[in-house]
Amino acid sequence: MKSCMICELLEQKMIPTLASSDCVLVEFSPWEQFTTIQEGLFSIKACGFRPVLVHLKANTITKKCTILFLSFHGLCDMLIQM
Repeated sequence: MKSCMICELLEQKMIPTLASSDCVLVEFSPWEQFTTIQEGLFSIKACGFRPVLVHLKANTITKKCTILFLSFHGLCDMLIQM
């Protein structure tokens, strides 16, 4: 789904947030490229919402590097692994 469409749906409250807060659960396909994840999270943050990344699928080294990068650049406030 395009980032601008997601922002519209979030602003219209068509996509629920966590406990009516500014936090929104975000999940990407396991085969999604890192740049797509980065752009998606940036767009959600730019709309004034806080992405909570769930089910990040990758090998351990890649996962740690991804989490560090996203956290350092302020693109991901939380990660939930289930």
